[in-house]
Amino acid sequence: GYTILPRSAADISEPVEADFFVEDPWYSENGPVPFQNLSSGAGGYFWTFGDGTPPDTTTSPFHEYAVDSTYTVVLTAQSQDGVCSDQSVQEVTIIFPDTSTIGVAEPHMSAPLRFGPNPFGEAEMFELTPQVDIEQWSVLDAFGRVCSGGGFTGGGQRIVLDPRNLAPGWYTLVATGTEGRNWSVRLVRR
Repeated sequence: GYTILPRSAADISEPVEADFFVEDPWYSENGPVPFQNLSSGAGGYFWTFGDGTPPDTTTSPFHEYAVDSTYTVVLTAQSQDGVCSDQSVQEVTIIFPDTSTIGVAEPHMSAPLRFGPNPFGEAEMFELTPQVDIEQWSVLDAFGRVCSGGGFTGGGQRIVLDPRNLAPGWYTLVATGTEGRNWSVRLVRR
């Protein structure tokens, strides 16, 4: 006359353990954040990234954050038979490039940058004329993705951005001088 019941779902299902790795902090100029799934015994996954975007059900997703902040990421791993689940929670801090140096450097400074027009639009190309040698330069969008770039540009040579190659929005032009100094200019494409 005995009835035997399982103590928990783990008694009738294979165990599942949710776990993942994310590099913290993550610099947005490196692109979308890669999440490495380290779960065991799982047959399905449900990721929430803490920024209000829809959940993701891929095994090891990449996720792009729109603003720099610290986000709580939750991975729910479900057992292969769907009976058990486990969660892993971690925080990731997203850091966007420093764009605080905006404008024309004064002539008495060691690395003047002359540029304009800013904002620029469909009918006007943006031009930057460094007064020092530039080793390399990149244009980053608001998500930190590289949209354009180039190599060595000698002092006095022009860097020209065609607005037809950029969607309207905010951009950052980052230049690295041959002596290793970095400068950035915030751009607005109308």
